[in-house]
Amino acid sequence: MTISDRNLGVVPRTFGDRFGVPAKKRWYLAKRNLWLAILGTHAVFFIGLSGTMLAGNVQGDLQIYRHWAFQGLVHGSWPGIDFAWVYPEIALGPIVFAGLWGFGFYLFVWLCMISVLNIASFIVLLGRRTSRSRMIAAWWWLAILFVLSPVALLRLDGLTAPMVVIALALLARWPLATGFILATATWIKVWPAAIFLAIVATSRNWLAVVMAGIITSAAFVAAILAVGAGDNISSFITMQSTRNLQLEAPVAAPWLWMSVAEQPGFLRFYGESLETWEVTGPGSAFVAKLMTPLMAIAVVAIMGLLWRARKRGAPSQELLLVGSLALATSMVVFNKVGSPQYMLWLVPIVVVGIALNTRSWRVPGNLMMAISIMTTMVFPIFYMPLVNGSRYAAVLLTSRNALLVILLGWTIMRLVMLGQSASKKSDFTAVQQAQFSQKDFPVSSTTH
Repeated sequence: MTISDRNLGVVPRTFGDRFGVPAKKRWYLAKRNLWLAILGTHAVFFIGLSGTMLAGNVQGDLQIYRHWAFQGLVHGSWPGIDFAWVYPEIALGPIVFAGLWGFGFYLFVWLCMISVLNIASFIVLLGRRTSRSRMIAAWWWLAILFVLSPVALLRLDGLTAPMVVIALALLARWPLATGFILATATWIKVWPAAIFLAIVATSRNWLAVVMAGIITSAAFVAAILAVGAGDNISSFITMQSTRNLQLEAPVAAPWLWMSVAEQPGFLRFYGESLETWEVTGPGSAFVAKLMTPLMAIAVVAIMGLLWRARKRGAPSQELLLVGSLALATSMVVFNKVGSPQYMLWLVPIVVVGIALNTRSWRVPGNLMMAISIMTTMVFPIFYMPLVNGSRYAAVLLTSRNALLVILLGWTIMRLVMLGQSASKKSDFTAVQQAQFSQKDFPVSSTTH
């Protein structure tokens, strides 16, 4: 895979092309303008949160992150080590690191970590020889970071998203680095495992990536066992299995609407243990248990489509990214949780897809932008009206989830088309070669 200037695909005609604007006068193609926007946007993030930082406070999920960090630093009780935890143990690294600089500096240090990773992702994405498609992808990435800033700045997924952008962009030349980065990201939030699966199914460099991932994971497991966390090493899996249907999950729509309609037995409630809003009602417990096997079935089916397309000679780069997006989207659509930060599972793949071939990735790019805007409108803007039963907020959430299903449908159709087009191309090439050899180079018993 990945981004090399020889393989970036055909860039579609842009607004500037249609109206005869010289390339040199298109502001969005100037690297200097892009970097000014990148640095300016991150400066806005710091300025916007400056009041909270100066007061020594935090926002969003950083409240519980800081609690976990100082529960360990001050009281010696570590999540994932001394008690079961909802995240893999390596997620404790950035959570504790932000606390090493003092209780009141937690938000500032966290924003610094996010900013460094974001800027690194732009550097790797743009590369040394910046093409137009890379520039378009970088602008899109920056816009998404701004739109999803409530979760991109204040959740662990804001760390793993730029890590995945970097990993995918390095795959062609540095597969070992890709394996290390993806393994680390997976041990922070599980979702990058979907990228591993797609790489195994499609990439020529899969063995190097997997070996680097195995070595990295082995080192993490050894460290976890060394600190005595063996009993809780898989607690992030078992804790997820006991969750109810979260309010925002696509599958929760029937129970959400029945609760909004105030039907008896259908409720929205706050889950104290995981601090999330959930829905309950007749059949909700059964469906919650059903989602994990359904997700597994979806993953197996998508892997089957990937193997089929690869066997028929589909382009490996496009196949890897479409497959990654299909796997990640299925992990969102068939998830009983559905938190807003899950959109950051999909964004990095679309970023690299746009850089690879802007035209082919126009549909998922537009869908993902709409999904991101609607996600931020749901949370945090209209979240309290939603939990209070607002029909308008419920319509907004349901529409967002419908777009996620449409995005999954696009990836499936694209995988099928990649397999079919590759097969037809292969058959056509074989016929041409046969005709050519028969007419001009007849095969004899003594020639090969």
